[in-house]
Amino acid sequence: MLDINNERDNVLFIGVGDAGSKITLDIVKETKSADYLLLNTKKRFNHNKRNVTVDSGSWINPPIYKIRESFLEKIDKITSIVDTFSNIIIIGNLASKFGIAIIPILTNFLHQIGGKVIISFVIMPFGFEKRKIFHSGVSLSFINKYSNSTIIVDNNSFLKNNPDISIPECFKITNNAVKDIIITSYGKGFPNEFNVIATSKESNNIEEVFSKSFTMCNDSNIQKIEKTCMFIYPAKEKIDRIDSIIKTTEKITNYSDNEINIISNSGNLSKIHLMIKTTHSLFSSYDPLNQFISINNFLDFEPETNKIVKEISYLEDIEAKTIH
Repeated sequence: MLDINNERDNVLFIGVGDAGSKITLDIVKETKSADYLLLNTKKRFNHNKRNVTVDSGSWINPPIYKIRESFLEKIDKITSIVDTFSNIIIIGNLASKFGIAIIPILTNFLHQIGGKVIISFVIMPFGFEKRKIFHSGVSLSFINKYSNSTIIVDNNSFLKNNPDISIPECFKITNNAVKDIIITSYGKGFPNEFNVIATSKESNNIEEVFSKSFTMCNDSNIQKIEKTCMFIYPAKEKIDRIDSIIKTTEKITNYSDNEINIISNSGNLSKIHLMIKTTHSLFSSYDPLNQFISINNFLDFEPETNKIVKEISYLEDIEAKTIH
């Protein structure tokens, strides 16, 4: 576990994009004293003094490299903020072009500074978002490389497990799972290496919640469970039912290393979040070249962390010329 409990005053939350910023602000409301930074386009959170605007100018639909160029223009301002913190918690969405563009460079930048513990919470796209899957998978591989801990939410597996749910409901449930886990772990410590979050809708039947959460693990194709952290919000459930669920968890995970967190809450419905330590190969299928090219080889420079994107900034702003 990455224990930052003794350095809680030296933790910076960085919310990247719309989803990351909303989750960060929700966390700040509950932790109250937490320091934070938001990174967004010019359209979002301009009212917040801790927001750094990554503005691509007149580009209506800027490509990933253009967003990265705009981000690097703000790097000095970001450096002045992050320098005084030794623990950085990044929250962002790899189903958005903004998150795909920025989070890999941000983790690499923080890694190169040195002396910082980097914990990255990222949300993966739905399976039907074909144009984003490849780029999000490549970005994830670099984020995992430069983070001490990478914790992901696989929205596609959640949707497969809850086919009757709407997309806004999916976002609400999975975003709340990220928030809940961060708030609880903030005082106890975060897992290292690669972890996957599994969760489900709240219910007045805790067995149903438990079953749905573990089914999400199967939908994520998790082959090997190295450790399970369970966060139980029991509402009004009796202790014998909670005890039964914990014993069932031990059997399912072959009595591997398990951590149980029972959190009292004022809600009337029960919920359970699982944080499962596994291998990064879970998302190797996102990159179709993985089956042909060795992981130690690259076709060209590493585009997700390359800092010389200005070499291609001579390309004309076709969009701006079109609308004028």
